[in-house]
Amino acid sequence: RMKRAEFVAAASRLQGITQRTVSSFALKAAGSQSLQQIHATLPAVVVKSANLYPIDNNNLSWKSDNSCDFSGKLPASTTPVFVTINADPGSGTGSVVVLCDNLMAANSLADYLKKSVQG
Repeated sequence: RMKRAEFVAAASRLQGITQRTVSSFALKAAGSQSLQQIHATLPAVVVKSANLYPIDNNNLSWKSDNSCDFSGKLPASTTPVFVTINADPGSGTGSVVVLCDNLMAANSLADYLKKSVQG
């Protein structure tokens, strides 16, 4: 598990054009769940959907800027992966940011997570 300072340092080294993938999404209210309720569950959805761990001791809550950070490793190569989910609880718009040295894996993971959070 990773501490916030470790995440920030590692993620800052992966900001090149071939190391960063961003995918936008829009949440939609479903059934009796409001956008705010769906927003509140997104960190848990990410953890259930992929082999990622929240930063700072299993903290599955949103930061004050409506983002949540995760880290993990690619299964085949153990290459580190860093993910930030940003989502506005009012509008439901957001993005998945994946940082990784393996661009193909980063693109696949970003697409997978986007589909997971959209339901």
